[in-house]
Amino acid sequence: MKIENIHIDGFGVWSDRSWESLEPGLNVFHGPNETGKSTFMAFIRSILFGFDRRGSVRRYEPLNGGVHGGWLDLTLAERRIRLERKAGRHVRGNVTVQEGDATGTEAELDKLLGGTTRTLYHNVFAFGLEELEQFHTLQESEVATHISGAGLGIGAARWAAVQKDLEDRQSALFLPRGQNSTINVAFKELDAVRDDLDRTEHQPQDYWSAHETRTRLTSELAALEDAIAELHKRIEHYEKRRKARPMMERRAKLLAKLAELPSIEAFPEGGLERLELLVQQIQGLNSELTRKRNAIESRRLERIGLQSVADPEEIERRKRVIQSLRDLVPRVEASRRVYTACLERRDAVSQEKTTLDAALQSMRPPSKPAFMAFLGLIWAGAAGLYWEGQPYISAAVLIVSLSPLLWYRSRLRSSAAIQNKVFECSARLAACQMELQRTEEEARQIETEIRKLTGQVEITDKDIEVRLEELDRVLKVGDELRKVDDAIMESESEVRIIQRHVEETRASVARLLEDGEAANDVEFIERAGVFKQRQQLIHEIEKIPEEAQETGFLFDMRAEEDAAHEAAVRDLAEVEQRLSAARHETGRIDERIAIMEQSEDRGRALAKQEKVLAKIDVAAEQWAVLTLCRAMLDETRRIYETERQPEVLRQASVFFGVMTEGRYARVFTPLDGTEIQAERADGVRLSPQMLSRGTAEQLYLCMRLALVREYANHVEPLPVVFDDIFVNFDPDRTRSSIKAVRDLCTTHQVLLFTCHPHLVGIVQEIVPTAKLFPLQ
Repeated sequence: MKIENIHIDGFGVWSDRSWESLEPGLNVFHGPNETGKSTFMAFIRSILFGFDRRGSVRRYEPLNGGVHGGWLDLTLAERRIRLERKAGRHVRGNVTVQEGDATGTEAELDKLLGGTTRTLYHNVFAFGLEELEQFHTLQESEVATHISGAGLGIGAARWAAVQKDLEDRQSALFLPRGQNSTINVAFKELDAVRDDLDRTEHQPQDYWSAHETRTRLTSELAALEDAIAELHKRIEHYEKRRKARPMMERRAKLLAKLAELPSIEAFPEGGLERLELLVQQIQGLNSELTRKRNAIESRRLERIGLQSVADPEEIERRKRVIQSLRDLVPRVEASRRVYTACLERRDAVSQEKTTLDAALQSMRPPSKPAFMAFLGLIWAGAAGLYWEGQPYISAAVLIVSLSPLLWYRSRLRSSAAIQNKVFECSARLAACQMELQRTEEEARQIETEIRKLTGQVEITDKDIEVRLEELDRVLKVGDELRKVDDAIMESESEVRIIQRHVEETRASVARLLEDGEAANDVEFIERAGVFKQRQQLIHEIEKIPEEAQETGFLFDMRAEEDAAHEAAVRDLAEVEQRLSAARHETGRIDERIAIMEQSEDRGRALAKQEKVLAKIDVAAEQWAVLTLCRAMLDETRRIYETERQPEVLRQASVFFGVMTEGRYARVFTPLDGTEIQAERADGVRLSPQMLSRGTAEQLYLCMRLALVREYANHVEPLPVVFDDIFVNFDPDRTRSSIKAVRDLCTTHQVLLFTCHPHLVGIVQEIVPTAKLFPLQ
């Protein structure tokens, strides 16, 4: 498995960031501290095996925006797969496996990973300095013993126990400078006996006869003691049988009850819990499906409402109305100004006409008949004066009469002029009136148009702005309509995914029912209850021991156990009486031998010498057998430690030799399974505690590389991720370790994270094909 491309939507400090075209070999991601290297490695872990629990700092919730998660583009042989994981209802997140048009979930991901567990990948394939040091604890406790037992075919602890037992038994028999071993003690006794033989010379026959009698009695005592022991066993057996009788009856009842139940020998483990979980999942998916469908229906109704508002004809009509109103507003203002001007001009002309009328009224001369009558009276008076002989006065009167005539003519001319002005004002007033009528007519037409467009009498710029805002809102409704369409499409896609999940879950239920040999849920639950009841009965039956076999006892079983018990008690009393008599006789013979030994020291010494020699012969034969066994075990151990080490340790030896430049020849586990050891080129063996910190971490790194290489023999090689694991290595160790990583790159893709520029330089020197990715 190789990673081609990486994209992070949101994970810790990373947001919307991609890395493309990764090499199938070594890829180096470098940058200073706090640029997100460890976060990057945690992202790869999380995409493959799921997010950490909520609230955990290792979950790496997005800090700079984005959807929690991202995707990896993978290649397996000729297959190209996109693995995407995003936060969802489940703690681990929702995973999607896309290959072409096919889409899968967790089950397909498990197949791709070949059953690799989260713990195995975190501790062996993707690790930092902290995990590298934790591996040391595993090596000290369980791994060394497990590897040793796997290579030999037996448990290393069992091997050590056998070896210790041989040593203890051999030491108990003989030690070259020992004091309390069996053969050492026997040699001391033999020396003492031979000293006694040197001092004695006579050998009485009665002494040997007494010894023979005592030997016979000793054998008889032994036989009687064995018989008593056998009788005690018989009595104890019968007592146990009598005490166990209720348990046997209980066992028989349980067996009968077990036979009554239907035969169900196997049932899916955790079947009820799995069925309940699957049913809950189906219910939850159906609820989610119903909610999604309701949401789609609601959005469709919303779309219908938005579509009615965002109708293109309605939008065009609103635009025409706004344009018409924009054209009418200046006309309304112009009409208003013209009308106001006309009113002012009419008022001014009317005022002028009123003034002229008043002036005309004041300047109007008397009527012509009246004026002529007035002149006639004056002229008549002048004529009368003339006839009366007053010609001068008459002439004066005539001359004075010229003044009214001149005044009248002046008034006629002034009145005519004012009258002309009055006529002009009347004409101008009529023109103003006509202009006012035209302006009012135009205003009524504009008002009619406004009423047709808006239903109002008047319109202002503010009203147009309001209508423009409404038009903008309608245009925005179009955007909302597109968003609603996108939401409907996304919801329909989610509905299809949920339906597929429902079908998969129902298929899982069907498989579970098939495994449980049930046609439906009710029958499955009934079979689960029967299976559980059978398992409880079997477990209870196993707690009750079976009735002991009677073979091996040196007596016949009787049908009635109580009678047999009483007979055994009587036999025991009889044998104990015989034993008491034999012991009495033996005491008498011992007393006789003691009396004879006071004078027959040689016979006692000879007998003791034979016993000591016989004891030495038996112990020497046992010691020789044990010595041969130890030699064979040592040879077996040598062959195992040199020729039968597990493949993982042989791979680790190769990597360790590269890293240490040949200073260490191999890595192995002793047969006693104590811990992994490293053997130098000169043959000296060292435990990890005796190595320097850098060398010990190289050893642990070699073990991981060997486990990665060995694991690839069973599943598809997985990408390997290292996070600043060379911190404690000097430059030479770093170079040799990079060479070992280069060897690993022939079978695995490696992603190396570091904050050290000099390490990047070393990688470029040793692995020129490595691809560099700056993280700044």
